[in-house]
Amino acid sequence: MRLRSKLLLLLAAATLPPLLAILLYAGHLSSRTLEEQVNRDMHLLLQRGVAEVETLLDNQKATARALAEVPVLRRYLDAVTDGGDPGEARSRLEEYLLAFQEAKPTVQGVRFLDLRGNSLVKVKQGRIVPPEGTGDHGLPVVANHAHKKFFRDARFLESDEVGVSNFELGSVSPDKDFCPAMIRFTTPLEHGGERLGYLVVNVWGRHLDRMLGGMIAERKGHAFLAEYNRIDLPRDGVFLYHPDESKRFANQRRHSAYLGGVLGEPAARRIHTQEQGMVVLPDSGDRIYFNRFSPYGDPTRAWVLGIRADTAALLSPTRELLFSIAAVGLVALLAILGLSRWAAAGVTTPIHRLASKVRRLAEGDLSVRCRTDRSDEVGSLARTFDYLADSLEQAQRERDQAEEQACRAAKLASVGELAGGLAHEINNPLNNIRSLATLIERDLPADVPERAARDLRTLRQECEQCSRIIQGLLNFGRQMDPELREVDLPTLVEQSLQLLERKARAGGVGLVYEQPSGPVPPVLGDPHQLQQVLVNVLLNAIQASPDQSAVRVTMACAGEGVEVRVADEGAGIPRETLDRIFDPFFSTKPEGQGSGLGLSVSYGIVARHGGEIHVDSLPGAGTTVRLSLPTEAGGGAGEPVAEGRAADETRTEEGVNSVG
Repeated sequence: MRLRSKLLLLLAAATLPPLLAILLYAGHLSSRTLEEQVNRDMHLLLQRGVAEVETLLDNQKATARALAEVPVLRRYLDAVTDGGDPGEARSRLEEYLLAFQEAKPTVQGVRFLDLRGNSLVKVKQGRIVPPEGTGDHGLPVVANHAHKKFFRDARFLESDEVGVSNFELGSVSPDKDFCPAMIRFTTPLEHGGERLGYLVVNVWGRHLDRMLGGMIAERKGHAFLAEYNRIDLPRDGVFLYHPDESKRFANQRRHSAYLGGVLGEPAARRIHTQEQGMVVLPDSGDRIYFNRFSPYGDPTRAWVLGIRADTAALLSPTRELLFSIAAVGLVALLAILGLSRWAAAGVTTPIHRLASKVRRLAEGDLSVRCRTDRSDEVGSLARTFDYLADSLEQAQRERDQAEEQACRAAKLASVGELAGGLAHEINNPLNNIRSLATLIERDLPADVPERAARDLRTLRQECEQCSRIIQGLLNFGRQMDPELREVDLPTLVEQSLQLLERKARAGGVGLVYEQPSGPVPPVLGDPHQLQQVLVNVLLNAIQASPDQSAVRVTMACAGEGVEVRVADEGAGIPRETLDRIFDPFFSTKPEGQGSGLGLSVSYGIVARHGGEIHVDSLPGAGTTVRLSLPTEAGGGAGEPVAEGRAADETRTEEGVNSVG
């Protein structure tokens, strides 16, 4: 696996689990908080619903009490009590009750019952119900309700109490269809402390239905009202209100849509054992919120107001919140992955580049460098690589220089041996030829043609030129060891300049010697051989300099030695020629003006003194020859001066001069 992939996985592993943990915890906490808030809101909604139902019932009770105190009813009671004919009072009461019902459409009917359950006056659904007979007391009777439960319960009411009947469907007779659900409110009627009967007010249940139907939005669920009855068990669990009309009043309609049949027995038992709470239906997952209260003032008979809520719709804000958290988490995840990839790339990309440069370095490209300004560990590694590359390049240069010097020394040695032997074999015959030419020239008669005399002179001169070349070969081949002693180099330089002053003046070249600024320690060497080197170098500089130019000689201490610089203002040395200037017999001078041995001999002398000789040249800027010789304190002959390394760098870069 690549390093970038590893870093990406590492960063992702370091950041994603905490992020996921935070998101999961935030989602769980938010979901739980919202769920708790939903539960509180639903219970609060139930409490408000109970309060509205109780308020509605209290208003109906107040209506019944107020109706029991109206004067027209009291005059009717007075007429009944006096034993006279209450017909007129009865008619006025019926007209009043009819007007009252028209004013309050929620009232289904109003009737007056005597103590035997006879209905003496009855107004129902906007009409007066006429009597069907006469009772034992001689008063007209509409119907007898002594067998009805609401009448039996009314006999136990206190004087100022209003009784509430069961909430049920109305029924005229068993063979008739049910009329809409209603509630009867019964209050005792007394005159002079004596109970005369009961005023019964029938109230439609429609208003209660509308109120319960609007408790909760239809998409979230629905409300229901059921009866809790531990005395009249057939009514226990009956739905008094349900949005599905077919599930209401199972006891009267004789079907199984009881609380346990609709919600399930576990939920029904939970509702029966707790006054309020919440239960989740296992099949549908719906939530049942319930609150039990008694409009009868009897704990064994109560109503249960409940809400069946669709959990998905109810907790939709939770899902939306979780979706938002998931979206934020996804964005954060993508951001983390992007940042991780960027961070991994920021680490691995420089490493890959460094690895590529390492491969190039291993393949031999010593010029490769990182050159970074980063201040981190990668930057430190890059700088270490640059240091390594610099060290390898320097070591390569030193090795190349050493190999070049070794090759040059070996070549000079082999050429020297060959030249020495060849010069020795040629020198004797050449001396004989020169001597004979001299004798013939001296003994020529006066009448010899001028052409013959000129040819003899040319022969003698050519022999002398060959003798000089052969002498150079002998000097080059001998490579005599120097006789070392302390040499005052400034004095030796001045003597060499004096030897060549006339020749320089003849060529229109000035010699400029800049005295060293401080004392120069003596060098350990052979003054004759060192002067030979100085003369060779100065002579080359003079010959390469144009008219009206100057050759400058400077001297300074360099490390553990002394460096002498000879700089001319000539045209310089071509680059392709610069590497060959120390080869024997190589010269850039015109034919006949140089043997090509001057710098070769000088190189050998300087090498035997433990020094170095370097040539620097720039196109059109002349040539500078640097002689580096060790001082007596620097270790003597055979120990090269370290300053010469920089010179080889310029030898292959710089330009043109003439040597010989």
